[in-house]
Amino acid sequence: MNANSDYYAVLGVLPNAESVVIVAAYRALASLYHPDRWKGDVDGATRRMAEINVAYGVLSDSAKRKAYDATRSASHSTFGDSEDENDAAFDSALTEQEVRWQVAVEIFPDLVDIRKRLTRTAHRLAFAFVTVLLETKRFNERKHIADAMETSFLEQYFGTDKKIVVFVKQLVNAGCRDAVKAVNRYVNILGSDVPAERIIDKVLDDCNLNLPYVLAVAVFIEASGDPNSEHAFNAAWTLAFRLKYSPDFNGSTVELRRNHKLLHEFPTKRDFVLWFIDNPR
Repeated sequence: MNANSDYYAVLGVLPNAESVVIVAAYRALASLYHPDRWKGDVDGATRRMAEINVAYGVLSDSAKRKAYDATRSASHSTFGDSEDENDAAFDSALTEQEVRWQVAVEIFPDLVDIRKRLTRTAHRLAFAFVTVLLETKRFNERKHIADAMETSFLEQYFGTDKKIVVFVKQLVNAGCRDAVKAVNRYVNILGSDVPAERIIDKVLDDCNLNLPYVLAVAVFIEASGDPNSEHAFNAAWTLAFRLKYSPDFNGSTVELRRNHKLLHEFPTKRDFVLWFIDNPR
């Protein structure tokens, strides 16, 4: 195995993944790449399985994992073909969990939207989320667990600059996968000292994103600094019109209508701005 290989990337899990996720990821990948089951190049599957076994051998042992973490590079991860292959394995593994998961959804209906949100970001996130909840039964912590996983994933691939992270979230929501990969590439090559606006402007130009989305980015950049600012509110207000809403401000509340039908009501300006962060289109 390549000495520079990232064992977490090999298994398609986050560096802070719980042991239940590491075990589940290994089983899913072993099922996909086992030479007796793999329908492609057998030699390639054998090599991949050898990498998976080595990574699992380290990460499944608490002492070996601790020693590995102490020497592991903290550089940002790169999107690649192995991530897509891992996601396919995880999607397949999740089908075996659906009966149990649907029972959980009956009691906690918001799990549907949480899982969809994580899936948009990365299928491996949804896999980890479902696995943790079903195996540890920490359903009362579901929102915290989901947010922590998403934050960890975004920081792993895009750094901690809040403007970049907010921008990537909107690219994910808009389904702009190529743009997401472009941001990852720039962050990996240029590091974290480059002004976020330079990367954002370059990606917007290269991907030819439409005007409402470009305007949405302005809202998100402002809101990432202070969602209470009047500038962020005005940008969100303009964006509402661009997206064919009819916004209305009554005292302290903001209402969004379309064709005279009330669609959303926000108790504060801040709630109005933050809604656009999660719902850019």
